[in-house]
Amino acid sequence: MKLLSSLLSAALGDIYLHFPRGSNNRLNEHSENRANANRLFDSENNNQGGYNVGDKTDVEAEDMDGQSKAVYFQSGSSPSELTLEWTNQHGCGRRDANDANWVDCSYTIQYMCQPAGGDFHTLQNGFDTDTATYTPPPMDMEGGQAYLDRMEYDKERALDKGVHESWHYYDNCFKRERNRGLFVADRSRNRDRGATRTRQNENGAQYGYECPEERDYYPYWHPSPWIDIAHLTSETAQCPEIFDNSGNRAAKNLCVQYYDDMDIKMPSMANNEEACLAASGTWTSFYNFQEIIDSISSEQQCIEKSGELGKVYGDDMIWAYPFISNDMLAPDEKCLILPPKVICEKAQYTRANHLGNTNNEKSPSFTWTLPNFYSEETRDCALRIRYNITTNDYPDEFDKRQTGTYFDILKLEDDPTVTMFDELTLQLAINTAQVSRVFQDRSHLFQIAPRPSEVDDDRKIVNVGVRGRRGNIVQAYPSVEYDFSPQNLEVSSEDLVHIQWEGSNTNPASDGEGREHTDRNNLGANCCSWSEHSLRRLRSRRRDVFVC
Repeated sequence: MKLLSSLLSAALGDIYLHFPRGSNNRLNEHSENRANANRLFDSENNNQGGYNVGDKTDVEAEDMDGQSKAVYFQSGSSPSELTLEWTNQHGCGRRDANDANWVDCSYTIQYMCQPAGGDFHTLQNGFDTDTATYTPPPMDMEGGQAYLDRMEYDKERALDKGVHESWHYYDNCFKRERNRGLFVADRSRNRDRGATRTRQNENGAQYGYECPEERDYYPYWHPSPWIDIAHLTSETAQCPEIFDNSGNRAAKNLCVQYYDDMDIKMPSMANNEEACLAASGTWTSFYNFQEIIDSISSEQQCIEKSGELGKVYGDDMIWAYPFISNDMLAPDEKCLILPPKVICEKAQYTRANHLGNTNNEKSPSFTWTLPNFYSEETRDCALRIRYNITTNDYPDEFDKRQTGTYFDILKLEDDPTVTMFDELTLQLAINTAQVSRVFQDRSHLFQIAPRPSEVDDDRKIVNVGVRGRRGNIVQAYPSVEYDFSPQNLEVSSEDLVHIQWEGSNTNPASDGEGREHTDRNNLGANCCSWSEHSLRRLRSRRRDVFVC
């Protein structure tokens, strides 16, 4: 199975999310460069990319309560659609069947949600650009009370920091043995710092509470708080494996162990069943979930409820252990509504070495059908996209005997010298930390809310927003200048269009008609840029259609 990995030779392969607003680890900086590349996640992107978090009013926010969150209404029996747009630097796919410079690539799009106003340590934009505090556990055995003290110490110092993954999730990642079956080239094989050490993150650097091993590989083999939306790939032959291993429907295992002095879970070093049993732990299957129905107390009730909701028990709903990343207590079986099956389809073609459009002259994009939640509760959510380009020098599956494609040594090293002919040698500019490399961007928080009572469940909602930031094309780059997303709509008279936008009052000083540092947008009516001939032809082809 080909996991998320990529080949780059002394180059950047950035991905920038333009709608919803991708942060690239920015928050509220006035500077052109982001203040802290380790704030929330490892992007591997240029420091100038990203959009500041939106403000609620026309003045700079003074705390997190002053930040804006876009609100999208959930899907009903008809969808609520949100078009995601991005640009990526190193291309994707084939121009045509004869393209010798094609790029083996994929995009993995995921989201996470929690009830709005939940505990601070699970989802918040933050107001301070420093990385959330984490104190590593002691080298010797840590007792339950010492664990709680360490956790509270860190959380008190992270109250105003950005957080997506939970402290507990990162602590488990730090303690758990890394997967030692992964390709590491000539990089460190140190065993401390657990799964935070990867070939791409050799020193185990902290990026928010993100688990580096989970970030670098997909599908991941342990539970993750991220729910899959789509896996877009140049190689759709991978899709059956993606379907089988996506955390949306497949159980993922962790070793559950407890402190001797307290009935709470301890972070376990074991990353497989054999090691778990040897440590007197329980190798436990967990499921990701879209929702927990807490009112149900037995599997039989869960089966009956699935019938009421028109869902298939064992497929759409299940009685199982939910993966709650910040839960310290013994796992308890619940009635779970599982996320929809991941979408796996062919990625749009983009050429290498530019942050530009696809061959249809539009930004790379994906239309997300927003989830439908059983409970009438507004949720805070975050979105992430990971971009992977993979070397074609090796097969999808290989072992250490097959790494000699271009080299007379089996271990790939930095800047190797190779013999091309008897008297001709070349040194290749290769950084082994960047052979199989992943790039990432994430949104600021947004909300998914129940539909208002006046919006019928069977009405399709098309969400429209503004992408871009103040400045001319040079000043905004690698962000984009202002535009709507999506740019062109084709909707029926029965569809609803939900228009909103966000803006920041802390943008770097740039050109534009208006006050410096501010995002400002206008919406004006234009009675048709289409010619009458075009409109007549459109009406004759399809009734009750509006093109905007």
